Amino acid sequence: MKIYLLDINTIKESYEKVLSFLTAEDQEKANKYRNENDRLLSTASSYLKRKYIGNHIVIEKKGKPIDLDGKQFSISHSGQYCVLSIGDNRNGIDIEGPREIPPNIIKSCFKNIYPDNTSYLKAWTIKESYLKCVGSGLVRELVDVIEEEGIHLVNEKTYVSKSITYCDYVISVTEETDKPFEIELIEEEI
Repeated sequence: MKIYLLDINTIKESYEKVLSFLTAEDQEKANKYRNENDRLLSTASSYLKRKYIGNHIVIEKKGKPIDLDGKQFSISHSGQYCVLSIGDNRNGIDIEGPREIPPNIIKSCFKNIYPDNTSYLKAWTIKESYLKCVGSGLVRELVDVIEEEGIHLVNEKTYVSKSITYCDYVISVTEETDKPFEIELIEEEI
């Protein structure tokens, strides 16, 4: 599984080059954000999708983007980073920067007790990557959603979840497959 990571600070340095990859619609969407960080994250997301997926993206009924040419991908962003996963099968990705998870979220969303906040972030990103993979978005019973790395059988389908850390950020990806995979993290340079 390839994961492309883009630091939004590199966009600032090469803004005109980045814009050349974007459609007018992408640029219009990014310019709607008042906050510069949000605008850059939107630009980074569009840049990675256009560069590696192309222009044949549609949104499924439940909101999951799909590529009409058959590429399986997912995208996420947090803080200063945007990540794009591309795999052989349907997949979902999530990235979260360092932050404290409130006790009420821990109590209502997690099955397990973890030793530290980073472990909770890992479990959270696995939950989100799984939900993106299946295309369901956040659901009410988050406590019942997978939260650990490994192979999982859910509703007669098999999923594999893996996590890595990068500069205090946790990145998790879930793929609909019964075969373990390796993550290849590629730091995008513009």
